[in-house]
Amino acid sequence: MLGSEVSTADPDRAVIEPWADTVEGRILDVGSGTGRWAGHLASLAHDIGGLEPVERLVDVARTPRNHAGTRLVSAVDGSGRSRRGVDAIHACSGGPRPRSPRL
Repeated sequence: MLGSEVSTADPDRAVIEPWADTVEGRILDVGSGTGRWAGHLASLAHDIGGLEPVERLVDVARTPRNHAGTRLVSAVDGSGRSRRGVDAIHACSGGPRPRSPRL
């Protein structure tokens, strides 16, 4: 499900949204691609950043249509800011689906 927005029918919402609600602090979306999940979670008032190594996808993620409040990076930054949660569900595609929304 590529694109820049998360569909209301996306089955991953049932896993990712409740999990994100349990995170106290910043979330890092690993393999953030076009930023659709990072942008979606930012629109739900989560403090989120994205990690994406493909510069072309980072360029798409940084377009104005993506939600404010999302900070996307193309490599691990050394700012020293800690993260309390990591969303890597899409970076690990092809593996078994998680049974629990908590890490």
